[in-house]
Amino acid sequence: CPVGPSARVNPFHFFPQCQNLHDSEHLTWLTVNHVQELISLSHEPPVQDFISAIHRNSAASGLFIQAIQSRCENFASPTAVKKTLQCLEGIHLSQSGAVLVLYVDKLLSTPFRVLAHMVDTLACRRVEMLLAASVQNSTAQLPVEELERIQEYLQNTGLADRHQRLYSLLDRFRLTVAPETISPSPLVTAHPLDGGKHPALETLIPDKDWFCSLVRSQCYTKSAFALPEGAELMNRLPEEELIPFMMHQDFNVSLLAPCLSLGGQELSRGLRSHFEAARLVTLHQVTEVVHRLPAGHQVFQPTQPVGSSPYWNKLSNIYGDPEMFQFTMVLAQALSQYLVLLSKLPTSLRIPPEKENDIAKFVVMLLEILSWHLARKQVPLSMDFQAVLDCCCLALQQTELWNLWASAENTSQASSLIHCTRFILEAVAIEPGNRLLSPEKRKKIQKAGSENEKASQTPNSESITATCEVVAELVECLQSVLALGHKKNSPIPAFLTPVLRSIIISLSRLPLVNSYARVPLLVWKLGWSPRPTGEFGTTFPEIPVEFLQEREIFKEFIYRINTLGWTNRMQFEETWASLLGVLVTQPIAMDQEENQQEEDMERTQINVLAVQAITSLVLSAMTIPLAGNPAVSCLEQQPRNKTLKALDTRFGRKLNIIRGIVEQEIQEMASKRDNVACHHVYQVWDPVPSLAPSTTGSLISHEKLLLQINTEREMGNMSYKLGQVSIHSVWLGNSITPLREEEWGEDEDDESDMPALSSPPSSPINSRKHRAGVDIHSCSQFLLELYSQWILPSTPNKKTPVTLISEVVRSLLAVSDLFTERNQFEMMYATLTELRKVHPSEDEILLQYLVPAVCKAAAVLGMDKAVAEPVSRLLESTLRSAHMPSRIGALHGILYILECDLLDETAKQLIPVITEYLLSNLRGVAHCVHLHSQ
Repeated sequence: CPVGPSARVNPFHFFPQCQNLHDSEHLTWLTVNHVQELISLSHEPPVQDFISAIHRNSAASGLFIQAIQSRCENFASPTAVKKTLQCLEGIHLSQSGAVLVLYVDKLLSTPFRVLAHMVDTLACRRVEMLLAASVQNSTAQLPVEELERIQEYLQNTGLADRHQRLYSLLDRFRLTVAPETISPSPLVTAHPLDGGKHPALETLIPDKDWFCSLVRSQCYTKSAFALPEGAELMNRLPEEELIPFMMHQDFNVSLLAPCLSLGGQELSRGLRSHFEAARLVTLHQVTEVVHRLPAGHQVFQPTQPVGSSPYWNKLSNIYGDPEMFQFTMVLAQALSQYLVLLSKLPTSLRIPPEKENDIAKFVVMLLEILSWHLARKQVPLSMDFQAVLDCCCLALQQTELWNLWASAENTSQASSLIHCTRFILEAVAIEPGNRLLSPEKRKKIQKAGSENEKASQTPNSESITATCEVVAELVECLQSVLALGHKKNSPIPAFLTPVLRSIIISLSRLPLVNSYARVPLLVWKLGWSPRPTGEFGTTFPEIPVEFLQEREIFKEFIYRINTLGWTNRMQFEETWASLLGVLVTQPIAMDQEENQQEEDMERTQINVLAVQAITSLVLSAMTIPLAGNPAVSCLEQQPRNKTLKALDTRFGRKLNIIRGIVEQEIQEMASKRDNVACHHVYQVWDPVPSLAPSTTGSLISHEKLLLQINTEREMGNMSYKLGQVSIHSVWLGNSITPLREEEWGEDEDDESDMPALSSPPSSPINSRKHRAGVDIHSCSQFLLELYSQWILPSTPNKKTPVTLISEVVRSLLAVSDLFTERNQFEMMYATLTELRKVHPSEDEILLQYLVPAVCKAAAVLGMDKAVAEPVSRLLESTLRSAHMPSRIGALHGILYILECDLLDETAKQLIPVITEYLLSNLRGVAHCVHLHSQ
């Protein structure tokens, strides 16, 4: 018996009755009230049969479409959209107009592109069906008024451009059913460069006044963002109007960074006005902001409650102003862009001395205002984080600004920088419930700080002690939280890690905290409590040797001197003396009769560490542009590839500009492989330093080294490699004449028209014997003599540990880059040749360093016949070795040898051996590549 429609009744009991479409009551009730259930269960066979029955009937199809129009509102789920399309695909032909309206109104605007394409295809198919039908039938299904509404909707929503085929078919349908009408015109939208008012084109006069009004409409806006096209428009203004235009109170300061970037590019073409104006306005805005700050700077500690004095009240009002915060963030981007370009600017465009103090105050303000917002749970945007930290990083890399913070007058500013850096690092890197350092390490730091405070007699000793404790924490974080690949580094975004590392290294080098930062925490635990001295009361004497003889302390000490570098000649010499003191107090040689005991291994390990540390210390004098400062410098490179003479011509200089752009792009891509953010210095929206090398974040210009670089060196990796200094540059830089000058001089004459000493393009201005005030010649000579004594002991019954010999040869191979005299290479060659005779040939670990070292010394000396024969035999035997590092060492040795012209006899003997080795290995490599590609 028939049952009235009810929500309590299972609707699918009525499928049998509804298969008979003449039962209109149940059909209407089921379709209208349960259309969503029908669509969601459309994959079930009974429901499929029911929907197929609907498709076969015109009235039922119309009812189904109306039900979807009125009852189905939520099409956010892609599954729901797809099932709806499947249910509508076979709808009755007489309902093509109705289903087309449903497609356009409900489904075409879906954000899922694949589904939108399906809707477009189905809608186009329905329009084609209408075109195939008679005009009377088509008009009945889709009246002209409905067509007009659909087309207007498509134009107003922008869907007409995305679904051009559908709109074109609708235009064809209009021509068929209503040829006297026209399609709706596209919606007219204002172009960003149209300005506020849109005068009629016929009344427009494109003169200077019109152009100035156009530029004002784009540049006089109150917004945190600006189109870079605005900077290009401003570049067309007359030079005399640029500065007044940019000084206007309505000028959008967001355009300063694009203007500086664009102006920096124009400097290479001799155009300065745009950059000078942007630079002047940027520095003026910095001064204006700084003048709003209260006088008499006080240390800002984000973790401490702010006082109620007039100073802190005024500062809170400034830092709490949202407009001021946004303004300073935008200004930080502009200042960063200027600081990035400093190294390439002429002296007249560098930082004016009268503006240095304002920039220093502004950078401190940036870190303080960022910390102020973080302390109040107001998390800034990531681009604000980046703008502040990049600006601070770049400012600390400028010697003039760093010297300001290093002075006694600006101790409070330096302390604020340190406290805010720690707070920002903790906010970024530490998850709730965790700490920056373990409780044990934190306790050691606090204990050391309390002892320092008791011993110090200077005013504000409590504040200074707190600052020293914070720096000690930050230095500890460099090997954990800020170490790439460490598990604690994972919360920090990759683009912030190198910047934070560079900031911490630069801050730790300040005289206020440097001596404290260089002391390992374990030293305090063992009871060392010296009285601090110096201008700030924070300078400690060098750590006694008896403490450094403890391996763990010594490793920590080495880590600190390698990470923080040295600040002056005196500190270099004190560090040198400490490391040598460890070597002198540790017995080097052992009796051959004595068994290798545990204490012998301990002594050997300490000696190996000392040799590694001394090598690193001496090589740090080879860094440029500022020796001993790892935050801004990297090791000098002298590639073996010579400068192309064609680049000195007029066309060559033009080509060099293009080549520089290409090389810069290559450098960017190469550096990104290290999972470190490496940005374009000309990038308009994101002006940050080019962070290379990746581990330190130093700002180095390598235009001359990119495509000229040694082919075996991986680009973007600035660590020490064999071939760091070419043989040719050693000859030129030290005026060393090879023995075979008369034989190779003929070839060199071809290059005599090249500029003198062009091989070492980036050598320091001062002589190679004295770098950064350090007598590097004496250091290298001392090490050469010391190593010679260890390698070949004078007493036959004494024996140097094998591990130490390998490390000494490795050190000698690196330190020889700093040799300045011919007799040093002669002594090196004689010592290593004798070592090869007396040392077991089975020691492959030693062989991998010995072979390139012998070849390097021989190449510098000139490879005469007496030298060439033993070196050739050494290379031949090593290339046949089963030990891969030894073969690689031999290949590096071959590169050294090939830099000097070989004797004909030597070439005939050696070149075939090298060629055969390379061909056989290249075949193997090619086979592996072929297998891999398959």
